[in-house]
Amino acid sequence: MKLDLLKKLQKKLYGYNYGVTLHIDIFEHILDLRLINEKIKEKYPNSTPNHLSFILSNYQELKKEVNDCFDYRGESGSGLKLSAKKEKELKVYILEFWNNLENQIENKTADIYVYPNTTGLAIYPVFWEFAYVIIDHTDHNSYLFYGAASD
Repeated sequence: MKLDLLKKLQKKLYGYNYGVTLHIDIFEHILDLRLINEKIKEKYPNSTPNHLSFILSNYQELKKEVNDCFDYRGESGSGLKLSAKKEKELKVYILEFWNNLENQIENKTADIYVYPNTTGLAIYPVFWEFAYVIIDHTDHNSYLFYGAASD
């Protein structure tokens, strides 16, 4: 995953009293959920990962949830207010993001889990949040992919 692309998308999702954080951690050569759990706890000491509570998911569910988050435009006092031109530009960035992620994981053997507790991660969710653990058996890496919108 191109981290610069993730940061550009994050900037495009910035609005009035509305900020988005998107992040991906790579755990190289780790495929075991217990070890991923340990790496998350090591990286985020205030987190409370529990590999037994990870919920098996799939790419389609991940994409739907994350797209729902990206499509959220806010409320009257905060949110993302875009002109038609800016909305179109955002859609291009989102498409580029998905193409990049799909090249990274979808065509490979990957297990995808919902990471159900974002406490302690580097986000402050107010409007929406998501977190997934992706285990890519082809490149032997695992990823913690998460995001949130706050005021």
